[in-house]
Amino acid sequence: MSEKEKDALNEAADEQQKAEAQVNEQAADEQLVEAAAEQLSEVAVAEEQPEEK
Repeated sequence: MSEKEKDALNEAADEQQKAEAQVNEQAADEQLVEAAAEQLSEVAVAEEQPEEK
């Protein structure tokens, strides 16, 4: 395998790793959004309930 071919393979592998990292980051962001939405809905439900004394 020539140096050019090795370089091309390494570059492709780097690009794939970057793409995978982006996908993972996006999935983590989505989980954060879901968790925040869940907390907000719990707060909304709690606010609707009259306070127990």
